[in-house]
Amino acid sequence: MEIFYFFAGMLFYFIPAPLLLIILSITVYIFRNYRAILGFLGGCVLAFIHHWVSMPTGMPKQAILSSAVVQGQIVSIPQQNPGNTRFLFAITSLNSKPASALIQLSWYTKVPPLQLGQRWQLVTKLKKPRNFANPGAFDYVHALEKKHVYWVGYVRDGKLLPPISTHFSWLRLRQTLASKLEGLIPDQATLSISKALTLNLTQEISSQYWDLFRRTGTVHLFGISGEHIALVFGVVYSVMHFLWRNFTWGSIRLPASFVANLIAIPFAGIFVLLAAFEPPAQRAFVGCILYALSNIVKKRYTPWQVWRYALVIVLVIEPHALFMQGFYFSFLAVACLLLTSQRWRFAGYKQQLLFQFSCLLGLMPLSLFWYDYASLNSYLANLFAIPLVGLFIVPMALLTLFSGEFFWGQWLVYILVGCTKLLLWWLKQIEHLAIINFENISLGLIESMAIMCALLILLLLPLKPFRMIAGLWIILSFFPPRLNLPYGTARIDVLDVGQGLAVAVHTQHHFLLFDTGDRFYKGSDLGTMVILPYLKTLQIKKINALVISHADKDHEGGLNSIMHALPVRQLIRNEVRTNNKNCHQMRPWIWDGVTFNFLKINPQFPDKNNNSCVLKISTATRSALLPGDIEAKAETLLLKNFGTQLQADYLIVPHHGSKTSSSLPFIHAVKPSYAVASLGFANRFYFPHQSIIDRFQAANIRFLRTDRCGLTRIDLGAHSSKQPLCFREHQV
Repeated sequence: MEIFYFFAGMLFYFIPAPLLLIILSITVYIFRNYRAILGFLGGCVLAFIHHWVSMPTGMPKQAILSSAVVQGQIVSIPQQNPGNTRFLFAITSLNSKPASALIQLSWYTKVPPLQLGQRWQLVTKLKKPRNFANPGAFDYVHALEKKHVYWVGYVRDGKLLPPISTHFSWLRLRQTLASKLEGLIPDQATLSISKALTLNLTQEISSQYWDLFRRTGTVHLFGISGEHIALVFGVVYSVMHFLWRNFTWGSIRLPASFVANLIAIPFAGIFVLLAAFEPPAQRAFVGCILYALSNIVKKRYTPWQVWRYALVIVLVIEPHALFMQGFYFSFLAVACLLLTSQRWRFAGYKQQLLFQFSCLLGLMPLSLFWYDYASLNSYLANLFAIPLVGLFIVPMALLTLFSGEFFWGQWLVYILVGCTKLLLWWLKQIEHLAIINFENISLGLIESMAIMCALLILLLLPLKPFRMIAGLWIILSFFPPRLNLPYGTARIDVLDVGQGLAVAVHTQHHFLLFDTGDRFYKGSDLGTMVILPYLKTLQIKKINALVISHADKDHEGGLNSIMHALPVRQLIRNEVRTNNKNCHQMRPWIWDGVTFNFLKINPQFPDKNNNSCVLKISTATRSALLPGDIEAKAETLLLKNFGTQLQADYLIVPHHGSKTSSSLPFIHAVKPSYAVASLGFANRFYFPHQSIIDRFQAANIRFLRTDRCGLTRIDLGAHSSKQPLCFREHQV
């Protein structure tokens, strides 16, 4: 029990949730296990020490460094993406002053050949990472903190410095071995999978194959996992045990098991270091060490002791493992196997079938929580893929890596390529059964934990009353509470999407999305990073209307991702294209007692901004105006054509607060009580312009901005507060 309180103490340090503290206090009081308090405090203290040691030194307190000259060393294998190269950089000086920090840099233009271990002087722009403040948003800050990265930025210019030393580095060895594999394996698919299985370099596996692995539930196979560490340990142990047992002089003096364990552990340790010391590999390595110790010192450890000790050791080594999905999948999978083996006593193929089923069922809540997807066809896929990867592809890849330059290397490559193609063929056949998988089923953290508790009850307390309770828990978890607005009211959420715009509008039974945020250069988009997680959190399964105010990428950047992920009833744009309506030709309509009206811009302007869709949303008591990126020209035309119809209680500030918009006559015509500007923190356009802020304040209009508020919530209802709510303040 103390181990779980140790885990909870670490979690509480990084995420100080009062509810967690209340639950732990109640359990301590009920079970009278006061030693658990020491475990909780120990976890908090260790997390604090680790966090303090990993913090950068010599870095300024401000959040942005517009121009920073840094010296240091590349400490990761540079990741080449379309359009940029990303790497970790350990700095030793900042603007000619001593400093120590690990920063993540991207180099976009004129990228020179970058290698691990090179020393550079770089001219950069640096900033502290920030999370988008929305419900369900990806925790970007903690994702970087688990790599001890507290600053990010991009390179403007650089100069290669002479090396200081050439000391041994595991990362440099991994890069050398990766280059060796590139010269031995001509098939790109086999090469990328071999790098993942031998060196844990998963970046080169294409998105097409990752999607295949996801749809067949075999993602866990493609990277150095615990089973691969155990495989190396077992093979080396068996070989050395056989050789030493037949070495008469040696076997008389030292037992074969003693020697085999002593030699197998270093080999497994080397493989763990090649795997970049990830938590799943650490867990398996701890298990191997404890197994070896049980044979050497004749001390027996139960499987659950090994599991608990591995959990503690992994957290002591890296407390930020708490934020790694692989940590939870790895330990939960082993727990499923242990519980299943204790509950049902089978052997041979029956045991393997049962193990596969228990992992499928036990890991499903986590899959639905993190990925909105659960692969039922993984049961068939893994029955063939696990032995093929473990018994053939991994050994062949390792043999190719360490002996491929000899005369038999060509035959090894032939076998490796053949096995890999067989694996991919099998997975593609199983993919045809993806229709049986659970897709777009969103579970929150509480629902996922409820299902896991219910499965545990079914396993440990298989009595009829408990079975009924567990079954009810599982059923109710798939029907979480949903947003339920009264008839005639609307809720408007101005999402925090950085420099761009995305506004979510809810009525009693309908949902409208106005713009979709930005898209990064040859990279991800705000649809994937912000909007879809937000919709998942609020259990939105379809979009009744999706409006693209105009065709700038900071307004339509996430469109493709959203259209691919969710059904969209109608797409509305400011121009006629295939399969969409033109907002300037649409009549008003009513959803659930709420009126939606596009204010037509006629005649049209030659530029995109001034032709933006302008939407007014009205209830019986309140209204809001969403004007896109219109500027003074369009504002003047709207004043002429609509006059007092422009009046609204809330105004989404045109063009993010640009000085070319929000003219004084337009503000006086709208007469809003509140103005909300959607913009990025320290954006390169310097939005909002100070003159615009002064203009709104002079008119006694409260000015809110998403870079400070995060998501800003507006309620158009007679009985709700007129004051908009900020996510960063209220966690709405």
